[in-house]
Amino acid sequence: MTKLPIPPLRKSELLVAPLATNRQPWLKGYFQTMERGELNQHDILECHCFWDPARLRYVNDDGRVLAERIEPCGFDGLGSYRTIDDEISKALGIALAPD
Repeated sequence: MTKLPIPPLRKSELLVAPLATNRQPWLKGYFQTMERGELNQHDILECHCFWDPARLRYVNDDGRVLAERIEPCGFDGLGSYRTIDDEISKALGIALAPD
């Protein structure tokens, strides 16, 4: 498979909010690493926001409580490849995969 060059990426145009997952999507072949590179200050969000449903609050990537939701806001927890599929499908207006 030929990989096309990755166009310039903008943090203001994220398809989904930041989220965490394990290695399973890569191990099962669902994900593929397209490119690796150094991040610079223009690549990093000023604040990462995550919703903590157990405590009903917003936290940053260090677990510190935020006064309010900051977009883009993800989910405080580990998501599976199915979670990621659902988030991408919602963002693109595609029906979710059946259970």
